[in-house]
Amino acid sequence: MKFETMIEICAAMHLTSEIDSQFKQRGGIMFVAPPGHLKTTAIEIVEQFPHARVVSNLTVKTLSTMRQDFLSGELKTMAFSDFENVYRRHSSVSNQIEGVLMGLVEEGFRNPAFSDQRVTVLPARCAVIAGISVKSFEERISNWLDTGFARRFLWSKYYATDEVIKRLEKSIVEWKRANFINGFDWKIPMQPIKVNISEDESRRVLNQLRYQPDRRTPFIVAKKIIGVLLWKYGQHEREKAWSIWNDFAPSLFKDGTELKL
Repeated sequence: MKFETMIEICAAMHLTSEIDSQFKQRGGIMFVAPPGHLKTTAIEIVEQFPHARVVSNLTVKTLSTMRQDFLSGELKTMAFSDFENVYRRHSSVSNQIEGVLMGLVEEGFRNPAFSDQRVTVLPARCAVIAGISVKSFEERISNWLDTGFARRFLWSKYYATDEVIKRLEKSIVEWKRANFINGFDWKIPMQPIKVNISEDESRRVLNQLRYQPDRRTPFIVAKKIIGVLLWKYGQHEREKAWSIWNDFAPSLFKDGTELKL
């Protein structure tokens, strides 16, 4: 997988909020990779878009306060460069945060536990993009499978090649930050995006998700991401949109993939 592909996928994930669909799930992407393998660099690209925010330290009270921003569309995507921060607190607190995030990406976040549950409120939704280390993933995936947290996300596993690591080391030697993003260019849709994917194409995508924890919400998220890519590149560059997705897809497989320049 090319690093530019990660950038494209993160940007497309954010813009899935513009997809015209009866499926309201927002879902998200979890990038699983060792520390220092460019998760943060890719994820933080979403801050170049309106209605996206990179967050680090959350509480249930903070999420409850942000609920109005989710409802209004002021905040459509939350990005976590280090998702492990959620669990660097008491387990009861991190479990509550996890529960709120589960609601936000799927059925909607309604009433926090400390509010009056008799009050009927609108469901708030938001996409989540996050990075997590391989060690933390392996420690928590069994519990995430049990709670249903895992089935709400696409899980992208990768590791950077030696070429990427040496490029990073060289940038430090030269005391000049490495630029892995060349010609990043995205436009903002002015009207809802239609998903134009055939049944045969859909079945191929579904097959690419065979190693994911679930194939319902991840399938919806995948089709929305592809829909955004097809909108971006248009009918005349349809193959390019598919080439980006197909470059990303191996990271969804059992053994993950390499990250290349």
